[in-house]
Amino acid sequence: MAIEPPPPAEIARAVSLALAEDRAADDITSLNTVPAELQGRGVFVARDSGVVAGLALAAETFRQLDPNVHLSVHVEDGARIAAGETIAVARGPVRALLQGERVALNFLQRLSGVATLTRQFVDEVSGTGVMVLDTRKT
Repeated sequence: MAIEPPPPAEIARAVSLALAEDRAADDITSLNTVPAELQGRGVFVARDSGVVAGLALAAETFRQLDPNVHLSVHVEDGARIAAGETIAVARGPVRALLQGERVALNFLQRLSGVATLTRQFVDEVSGTGVMVLDTRKT
């Protein structure tokens, strides 16, 4: 069962709120020590095996900070990955990479953790007729 991604406006709003909370644009260390024209790359590598989720939010994080950052995705949301596997590579202005790394990582880590645990639940009940469903009821 495929899950539809959130509408782009919801992704943009969630990222905007996370960037504001993190005060990413106020990274005075990067602003004062990293030349504006300096280009670089950041590689997102899985520490553990699991299921990837949150790539659209990571990409939107960098887009909001600087549209010149390009996130090259090596796997898709929902893909199972092994520890050490490259998930994505961000290229662009180093200031934006440093300003956005924590927010992008927070989205990827949290959402991939939820996706990985959900996959474990689904695998555990496979063949039993039980379906794991999302619900807001607790």
